[in-house]
Amino acid sequence: MLRKNVGATIVKEFMANEDLQILSFELRQVDAALSAEHYSHVADRPFYPWLEHYVTACPVYVMLIEVEDDAAVERLRAFLGKTKAHEAAPETIRGRFGIYAGVNCVHLSDSLESGRRETDLWKERLAIRRGQFDQMPEDFIQQYDASLPNHTQDMRQICSQVAQAGEAGESQKQQIQSYLKEENPDITPEQLEALLKIVLGSAL
Repeated sequence: MLRKNVGATIVKEFMANEDLQILSFELRQVDAALSAEHYSHVADRPFYPWLEHYVTACPVYVMLIEVEDDAAVERLRAFLGKTKAHEAAPETIRGRFGIYAGVNCVHLSDSLESGRRETDLWKERLAIRRGQFDQMPEDFIQQYDASLPNHTQDMRQICSQVAQAGEAGESQKQQIQSYLKEENPDITPEQLEALLKIVLGSAL
């Protein structure tokens, strides 16, 4: 939602993917309770507080999608790339648009079984419904596609430097803020601060 061109491009590529059908496109705010239940399998891991902050810091676009079988799920996961963005193949969604580590832009259920569980959970908690569109994906794409820059690789390089150093310098923080502002001129100071902490937190 906060990286407009990136979000529009990802939605565009989902729409072009023949393995899925988009059934809803909704803007929702995830709270701590939903995050904890959705990520219950890692809620006791040291990185979980960062992950919770990531998914709850601002609204997210939720797409309810339909696929035919587990084979389609596997193809979609290959289409997305590895979970850690900086390790994902360069032609994948996460390899092209994920900034670093867990800042990988998109979540996808890893099987039909987990897809059913997660879909039921999000339907119950956030009233996600088939056929419900807060904005048509085509309109979202037309509004933001190619209209704003994409600084993924620039920010990934900075995060790699931060990870190696074990700390972020002031100039690095300012540069990432500058990139994020260019990607979304309408970003609020609160959103910018939250996103900066998320990005840097992925490298530390």
